[in-house]
Amino acid sequence: MKPASRDLMWTALKPAEGQPHGYALGWGTVTEDGIRYVGHDGGQQGTSTNFFIAPERRAGVVVLANMEDVPVNDLGKEILKIVLRENPAK
Repeated sequence: MKPASRDLMWTALKPAEGQPHGYALGWGTVTEDGIRYVGHDGGQQGTSTNFFIAPERRAGVVVLANMEDVPVNDLGKEILKIVLRENPAK
């Protein structure tokens, strides 16, 4: 995939009312403490999943749970923050 395609895919859409909401083309996006996070979650009956990355820091986390309705998003983000603290930007 070309970097330009990936960047477009991770760019949050702007609804007609003009307020960005953090949803890109199938991806959730948020910037916190100067770090851009991109992720996607899902699951099916009996499971919950989350994939969270910090693209500019070349780090990511996948969380898979054998339970429904558990906060895998929060867990994924917190684990990724720990990884980023342990491996600061150069």
